[in-house]
Amino acid sequence: MLIDLYMLHYNEERTVKLITAYWKLLPLRKIFVIDNLSTDGSLDYIRSHFSNVEVLLNEEKQINDYVYMMIKRNVWKPRPG
Repeated sequence: MLIDLYMLHYNEERTVKLITAYWKLLPLRKIFVIDNLSTDGSLDYIRSHFSNVEVLLNEEKQINDYVYMMIKRNVWKPRPG
């Protein structure tokens, strides 16, 4: 059985190598990275180590905890269509 992984992400450079090492142990179908304007290159690191990554960007161009809350409530739900 394959699983989908959802990760809230913001400048995780200090931990991204540990996180991705763990992910490699999991039977992942797809990785959804919800990025909140990272600037440290950690998002590129994830993309370079996994081919099944979909990045969902914060479109507000500012860090917003309300956006994170809405993502946590809704992003994992099946989408129509």
